[in-house]
Amino acid sequence: LSDVSVIAAIVVGVISIPAAIVNKKFAKKLFECRLHLTPESRLLGYLQAITSHKSFAADIRLFDLSDEFGRRYKGCSHKIIQEEKKVFRKGVAAKSATGIVPQCFVCFALLALVHSISEGHMTVGDYSLYSGLLSTLIASISQFINAVIGIYEDRLKILKIEEFKARPNTIADTGNLELSGIRDIEFRD
Repeated sequence: LSDVSVIAAIVVGVISIPAAIVNKKFAKKLFECRLHLTPESRLLGYLQAITSHKSFAADIRLFDLSDEFGRRYKGCSHKIIQEEKKVFRKGVAAKSATGIVPQCFVCFALLALVHSISEGHMTVGDYSLYSGLLSTLIASISQFINAVIGIYEDRLKILKIEEFKARPNTIADTGNLELSGIRDIEFRD
């Protein structure tokens, strides 16, 4: 592509920057949303575990708890879906807006190639070559951005784990009592 136009090659790289920025912001907002919804997600998992395990089936039928579990499950899942839907709507709108720019550039570049062919500066084979190169380049840049955003999402998770690990231990790890056997475990306060 840079053999034909160095400017076109640079523009392809530059027009991908807004998409990368939008994807990064969307990934962060989605991570924060899911972090905020952690209690609901855990409750949902707990309800799924209880209602699907056969050891609880008799209690659920005996005490007629299916409606209660169903109500709680629907309420919890509805809250999660609504919160994530808000983030996804904003993200899709922003991603669509930044995704149109590269496609407009591709259309413009293809029209410029057609114009070059009509003036006799290029052949139809050149059109095939450069249109393929352009679409491959745009797809590769998109895959690269998605890979970087995936790494960024993992980094956000790792930072939360490191933040948790950095919390000071408030329980003294000292003592010299040897345990010969645990009879029971009791938690107070």
